[in-house]
Order: sequence, then structure tokens, then C-alpha cells
Amino acid sequence: MNKSFYLLIFCIFSSFISFAQFQGLFVTYKEVFDTDRPIQRLAYLHTTPNFSVFEEDYKSTIRAEQKLVIIPNEDNVKSEPLVIENNIVTTNLNNKKIETFDYLYFENKSKIVDTLNLNWELINEKQIIDKIECYKAIVNFRGRKWIAWYAPSIPYSSGPYKFHGLPGLIIKLYDESNKYNYVVEKIEFLKEEIFTKKIAEVESIPFNQQQTLKDFMLKREQILENGFNTANKDRGTIMIRQKMPRKGIEIEFEWEE
Repeated sequence: MNKSFYLLIFCIFSSFISFAQFQGLFVTYKEVFDTDRPIQRLAYLHTTPNFSVFEEDYKSTIRAEQKLVIIPNEDNVKSEPLVIENNIVTTNLNNKKIETFDYLYFENKSKIVDTLNLNWELINEKQIIDKIECYKAIVNFRGRKWIAWYAPSIPYSSGPYKFHGLPGLIIKLYDESNKYNYVVEKIEFLKEEIFTKKIAEVESIPFNQQQTLKDFMLKREQILENGFNTANKDRGTIMIRQKMPRKGIEIEFEWEE
């Protein structure tokens, strides 16, 4: 984690709730993905105690061996414009409903509704990460085992991607194979007008249909299978489609068990 990381007066966090002011955080994460094409990029979490918006900034993507530099803006609240094709994850922290966007095929976008209850195991193990006291938690999430370090002193149950539900902000998160890594670079207070604007931008994203994650994944598989069968028919040949192992963060699903 670089020197630019800082917390805004969390040592007097009690004063944060002592006056009528919008309660929210703006968190910058650095993602490092050691996959077939290792990359790193920035991602931003806008969170209140009840709702969060996580956005990966695809424009910041670089090769993992290069150095990522964060340049703060004048008002110390960096809020990158939402790019429609960025990966967006919204989480209702009360009912655990998660919404994302993805394509069934070209120009056919779905809003995908996912409901998660992550069964975290809290470990009595402590680590100081850039002067923040963090505690360990682990969870098995859709085919991967994840390790999180969260900060009880920052009482927001939010985190990167779809991860949430811990008694403190997730400061560091990685899977057991160390392919997917998230680490906090900066934490700032979130201005209410910035959060309101971000919510409005997310709500303006166009989509063709709304589906559950299960319906989306089954429909996508059906489209792929139909395309393969059509190609076979056109060639006048019989070929058996070999399904390749999934790649990405989520490689197994509950309905497949």
C-alpha cells in the first residue's frame, strides 16, 4: 500500500456521528489480478451504512508490473465519471440484494439481480495494515476461498466487488490462489451530492431485461449451445462441444451443486 493512503480523522470517529451530517465513505481500491493477462487498476467504492456502489475503472487498467499512481483532486474527493462499460456492482446492505450488468450477447444487456448471504468465519488473528488494526475473516465464495482483513474501527460492512457483511470495512482481500487481490489505497468522507449523483448515473444505465443471476447464466449457456449446434448443422458435421473450465472470480454456482 503506498504512502498516499490515509484516513480522515477516524481516531475521533465518534464526532462523525455527533452532528447531523451525511454519513458515507469514498474508498479507492487497487486491484491486482494475476491471471492469464496480469493487470492492475483502480476501483472506487461509494458506501453509506445501507447501500454501496462499487465501480472498476477500466480506463486505469495497466500491466501489473507497471506502477499505478493516484492523483488527488482539489477537494480531496476523487469521483471518477461513471463509464457505462465499467463493471458496476451495487449492494443493498439491508436485504443483501446485489445488482450488476452484463451482456447475453452483443447489444443485449441484462441487469442481473443476485442475492448473497456470505458465511464469513471470523478468525481471532490481528494484523496492522498501514496503522489500521485489522482482523481476519475467511469465506468460500462460488468456487474460491477468500481471505479478508477488515477494520472494526471503520464500521461499514462494505467491500470490493460483491463482498460485504463483515463488522468493518474490508481493507485487504485476496483469494487463496492469490490470483485476485484488492487493497485499500485511500479512504475519504463521501459528500452527499457525489453519492446522489453516482446513484443517478447507475440508475440511468440502459439495459434490455432484468434477470436473476441463475436465469442469466442458464440463458447465456443456452445461447452458446444453440450457436454451436447451428454451426454444426451449417457444416453438415457432428462435433461435440467441450466445455472449458470457467475463469474469473465466480467459477461455481449454488444451483450447480
